[in-house]
Amino acid sequence: MKVFLASAALSLIGNAIIGITPASATELPRDLAALQRWVVENLNCSDTFTVGLQDRSFIDRMKALGVVVTTEWQEGDTPDGEFTLLAPVKFAGQSVTHFRYWADSGGEFYAIVDAPAEILAKALGAEPVPDKLRHDVGDETVAIRFIRAESHVERYPPAVFVRHAGSGSETGCRFFDG
Repeated sequence: MKVFLASAALSLIGNAIIGITPASATELPRDLAALQRWVVENLNCSDTFTVGLQDRSFIDRMKALGVVVTTEWQEGDTPDGEFTLLAPVKFAGQSVTHFRYWADSGGEFYAIVDAPAEILAKALGAEPVPDKLRHDVGDETVAIRFIRAESHVERYPPAVFVRHAGSGSETGCRFFDG
């Protein structure tokens, strides 16, 4: 075990020396492509959006890359806002540029999509919402795909959701509190 840990530490130090940094939620995006990957990872519940969106340098870097941040985050605030990318990302087979997020008791990071919810649900492999979850996810949510099995430490695991919203849909990641 000690050999493994020492090897991992040397690898990290070596990568830092040659300019390769490990990916993490707080790493500032080097370029627009890195930011777009971060967005898609968060839509898929593969990253923790709250870390980046509560970091002034991360938000400033987003702006420097051309992101239009509609809601300014202030130190001490819970994340709650929206932003628009100048270049779209692909999610569930759709091009998306506008995103919203919130986090307090639970949280969501999602895209506003000009496509029917049923098409998005099929592309994401999301299933219809079971009746027992309807109260927790809302009547607009039509499909959900949990990203891991349930555990005894959380009410529900994080899930990719799809819901009706106006003339389009919203889709992204939802995590539940308690």
